[in-house]
Amino acid sequence: MSLLTGTQPPEPIVVDVASDAPQWWEIVGALAPLAVLLAAVLAAVTAFAALRQRSTADRAALEQKRRADDRAEWWRRTQWAIDAATSLDPIRQEAGVEALLQLSYSDLATEEDRLILDAIWVSNPVANPEDPDAGLPEGGAGQ
Repeated sequence: MSLLTGTQPPEPIVVDVASDAPQWWEIVGALAPLAVLLAAVLAAVTAFAALRQRSTADRAALEQKRRADDRAEWWRRTQWAIDAATSLDPIRQEAGVEALLQLSYSDLATEEDRLILDAIWVSNPVANPEDPDAGLPEGGAGQ
């Protein structure tokens, strides 16, 4: 051992660093930010897919509701036209037959609806004046 004097610098300390391959936890720790980024991307993709699916389902439900509302309104008008076409008043009867004719051309009328309208026209003297059996029984549609 040597004594230090004011003019001599200290002897350097030799440190041997044993550098092996990094341990597994060091690798996992280094990849943690990448794992967080991957999880965020997966969450965003999942959220986007769910939003798109919900948007498609909402659009389909809205279209179905609109179609049902349109059919309900078509049927309400058809009921008025049937009542008018089977009325004893000839002017109202003619208006009802004309309304039924226009309603039968609608895209909302199904094949079954058109068959019902045909049955009404066959028995209506305004729509079918040549048929001797056309018309309402004496006293109106209630009999």
